[in-house]
Amino acid sequence: MNRITAITLLSLCAAGVQAQTFDNDSITARIPAMRRVPETVVSAGGSLVINAAVTEVLKHTVHEMRPDRSSNNSFPSRHTSWAFTASTVLSNELFMHSPWYSLGTQAVASAVGYQRIHAGRHYASDVIAGAVTGVLSTELAYLISRKIFGSPSPWSMYRAENDFRPTLAMSTSAVFSFSSSWCTGFGMAVDFRLPLDESWGVTAAINSTATPVKTGAAGMTDAVCTAGFQLGAVWHHTLPVWSLAVEPVAAIGASRLFNTGGMFKKYEMTARAGAGLSWRLTRSFGCRAEACYTFGTGAGTRHGVTIGISSVSVF
Repeated sequence: MNRITAITLLSLCAAGVQAQTFDNDSITARIPAMRRVPETVVSAGGSLVINAAVTEVLKHTVHEMRPDRSSNNSFPSRHTSWAFTASTVLSNELFMHSPWYSLGTQAVASAVGYQRIHAGRHYASDVIAGAVTGVLSTELAYLISRKIFGSPSPWSMYRAENDFRPTLAMSTSAVFSFSSSWCTGFGMAVDFRLPLDESWGVTAAINSTATPVKTGAAGMTDAVCTAGFQLGAVWHHTLPVWSLAVEPVAAIGASRLFNTGGMFKKYEMTARAGAGLSWRLTRSFGCRAEACYTFGTGAGTRHGVTIGISSVSVF
């Protein structure tokens, strides 16, 4: 945990340099009265306690064998769980100052999860479970803290016009494959969106996935990794409630496959189509949840559903 927290804090230092170029949102002036030190301590401490309890109970009851067959405590990934707890705490405390804090910490946490799959220490399902545990345990702790201290909900505290503007998003996703040889995967991406008018725009994304693939040997898998890009179109429709907007998207691109062991082609064409729901918290920061149907040609016909969450910087 200490190592992950240190890495996250180092990323914040780098993000802070860019953060100085952003003006603080007007709501920042009200934060000190609302975010008292005792409330922050209770929120962060509660996140760690809840996360540790849930993670350790699951590790000692599920008994899933690791991909490298070294032990049977693979589920969920403890490293990923702690990383996303630290990321969510820091994001909750700092997003109102600059969006780069949230994007930076999510990138570090996602990289931790990606590495655990690439190193053969975890299945993607372990990493996804760790990420979900980290985020939900933190949000539960913040909910309890707000009840104790009588603080308002973020749904009422933070609202900004969700108009269509240029955005840069850091995304973390779960990839549920429909192909028999491909297991559940874990992905991360950087997505830039540029409006062409009030409703339509273009999107460009750089993405990477780590997906365990069945090798034929009993119980054995190898993690096949991809790196690629996609270009496409996005539509933005602002909803009349809660600073929400619907964003359907369609894109095509190409990927390079690594660690295929000769089983698949090294290059593939890719495509995705789906829709997202975005929430604008401040004039320069928002969140997005997205579900897409994805398709790739590197292993015959590889397709599935991707569900992702994003921290979004709004320009």
